[in-house]
Amino acid sequence: MHYNTWVTSNKRNPNVLDWLVLCGTNGATRAFDGMSSGTPTNIATKAPKKFTDTIPLYVNHGYDEKSQFGVMEVITWDRVLSEEEMLATVDYLKWKLRAGAVLEASEHLATESQHNLDAWGVQDLDNIQSKTTEVTFANGYKADLAGWTHTRYYARGFISNRNEVSTAVVKGLTPAAQYLYQIYMVHELSNWQGEAKVSVNHGVQARAQQNGFNEAKFAGVAVASPRGEINFEFQRISPHCQLSSIAIAKAGPSTVAKPADPPSQGMYAWFKSENAGSVWRSSVGDFEGYCSRNSVFRRVEAGYGADRPVTYIEGTTSSGFTFGDVLPPTHSICSISRYSRGRDGGSSRGRILQSKVNRNWLHGHWANT
Repeated sequence: MHYNTWVTSNKRNPNVLDWLVLCGTNGATRAFDGMSSGTPTNIATKAPKKFTDTIPLYVNHGYDEKSQFGVMEVITWDRVLSEEEMLATVDYLKWKLRAGAVLEASEHLATESQHNLDAWGVQDLDNIQSKTTEVTFANGYKADLAGWTHTRYYARGFISNRNEVSTAVVKGLTPAAQYLYQIYMVHELSNWQGEAKVSVNHGVQARAQQNGFNEAKFAGVAVASPRGEINFEFQRISPHCQLSSIAIAKAGPSTVAKPADPPSQGMYAWFKSENAGSVWRSSVGDFEGYCSRNSVFRRVEAGYGADRPVTYIEGTTSSGFTFGDVLPPTHSICSISRYSRGRDGGSSRGRILQSKVNRNWLHGHWANT
């Protein structure tokens, strides 16, 4: 920790990607983290220096020492926490890592490929900024779109090439209810890609990067107004601002019924998600998948069509994984897989599930499809 001076050692845990639970204050020589397995001890070694004004909190602004990052929770106080209070807060945050911190959706939060506005995009409509267009999103939610100038296939929906605000007002919602949302802003032409400003319910303007990837570019939780509406406002920074879709799902307990298990007759191998890892044992047969080149990583997260956290393996183009001889001469196969993003934001998209070169067999992904 550096509060105008190093408060703790600056080389405590090098090359660690774990979630860091950390509490500190600039009003006392006091800091605790959640790295140890027992009761945390004070890791502050030097008195901090106080500020004379209120200052902002940033990620990747300020000093030019940028990071690829994840932030899960932030709490601030306007006073010095006691040692007991810090220890209690560390304990709470460690519990949250253990118990999970998720706002469940009572409906499926659709991906862009499951539902977009391409039916409008392919119409290539021009000069529609003075019109209000009613569209239907996934889960049957309707929205009024206004201020958009065109529809285009390469945006899979609506675009605006002017500086004025364009809007999407989702209506027919339950007043005061919470809704999860994901905004998709796909642009298939690289020369028109770039940033846009987005606000929710007339709040602060945040930024979203529009590109050819179909993952959500802007996501969060919003409360429906007394009229049962959520108002999204868009404004271009790059030449175009585009809207491919908005996924909406009401927050609440999920009631997803478990269907029957896959048919057991003739089942040859079953690599269950919950058992995924660098070594991945099949629940059927005597097969054990394993990382066969570089490293693969066990991940647990929601998103990309998964409403709740799921377990999976993730690797780069330098990784390799071998499931074993699990494809008999006559076979059937069912799977869940996806392209992932590299740590630099890039993505190589060739084959994922495949076999020997002399068989030229693939299942699912090929050449970015």
